[in-house]
Order: sequence, then C-alpha cells, then structure tokens
Amino acid sequence: MFLSCSIENLKKCNYNVSDNRFERDSAVVSGGSLFYDLYSPIGLLNNNYTENQAPYGPNYASYAFKLKVINEDMSWAERLVSGGDLPTFILVGVFDQND
Repeated sequence: MFLSCSIENLKKCNYNVSDNRFERDSAVVSGGSLFYDLYSPIGLLNNNYTENQAPYGPNYASYAFKLKVINEDMSWAERLVSGGDLPTFILVGVFDQND
C-alpha cells in the first residue's frame, strides 16, 4: 500500500490504517506492506504484520530523514575536537520517522 501526500496540503493528510492484517507482502524497494511519503498514518502500529519482506522496512517505511551514530563504544566522542582525526570508524544508521 502506498500512501502519498502533497507537502502543499495545509491540512496534512489523515490516513487511518489500523486493525488490519498484512501478511506475506513484499516490495523490491520500500516497505513490504505499507509505504508513506510524508505524514505517518494514524494507527500504523495497531496492525498485525506477519512475514513481510522488503530491503527497507519489511512491514512499513517512509523516506529516511535522519542519521544516528550507532557505535556501541562512544568513548571516542570525549576526545573529539574540531579538525581532529578520529581514532576509530563511526557507524552511522539511516532512519525514518518510526526509528
């Protein structure tokens, strides 16, 4: 299911997707069952998702919009200075609204 909303819509978009069963759905690019492009639908987490597959968000997904450092050991951050070299690699994850 693809839920699209224009950013020009001043009232936003109010999709209500709840109390559904999404089972064995698949997608090649985005969310296996549901993909939304702007505003998270109401009730997104109030569904039953089972055995869905997709490379990005097996059950639901939206566009990624934030990066997070996901290193387990963050002790390097205490020695971080502007223009300095990092003593380790930084692991960065790409996340959407739901993460």
